[in-house]
Amino acid sequence: MTSTIALIVDDNSIRQLANAALSEGGYAVLEANANMLQMEASIKDVDAVCLGIADAVRFEWLYMVRAVDASLPIIVITGDEFLADRAARADVYDVLGNTVSGAQLRLAVRRAVQHRRLNGEASELRRRLAQYEGDEVVPIRDLERQAIERALRATRGSVTKAAKLLGIGRATLYRRLASPDMADIRARRNGEPVTPANMSSLSQATMAREP
Repeated sequence: MTSTIALIVDDNSIRQLANAALSEGGYAVLEANANMLQMEASIKDVDAVCLGIADAVRFEWLYMVRAVDASLPIIVITGDEFLADRAARADVYDVLGNTVSGAQLRLAVRRAVQHRRLNGEASELRRRLAQYEGDEVVPIRDLERQAIERALRATRGSVTKAAKLLGIGRATLYRRLASPDMADIRARRNGEPVTPANMSSLSQATMAREP
């Protein structure tokens, strides 16, 4: 898929260099107008912006781009050291000088496009994960307890029949029932009251008889 780069540059020589360099790199170049309304229509679907800033007035273009899409990576091209420093402090993706070569510009654009793509993938992943934040996750141990208890209830306490319902061997079910966290299920199966006193003393021997 071809990436589209918006080019907002007044300087003819820089614009020509950028057009040639980006076209050679396989990018679609969209020359955007600095007018706010036209800019909204022009850059809403681009992957990065190359912005020429020659003076403080044109520096406002940066904020105009941000107003359209705050996540767009912006590559500023300027020959003014003060404006270059100001752009860097404004957290643009990259700042290049007026003497930039076509190869340097292509490299900066390629990295900016990759940066935007990775950010998009990360945002989509966060969105998908957020869909599951409200879901209750039940531990496997609890699911196993529920399945065993339901199977024993359905078979009136028959371990053999319950094992068949669960798709496991009778010996396996006995081993599961012998675990400490199954003491209450063993007690109910044997008709014994479930109390703190007998929770620890119930053993596999108490359930050895098969009804």
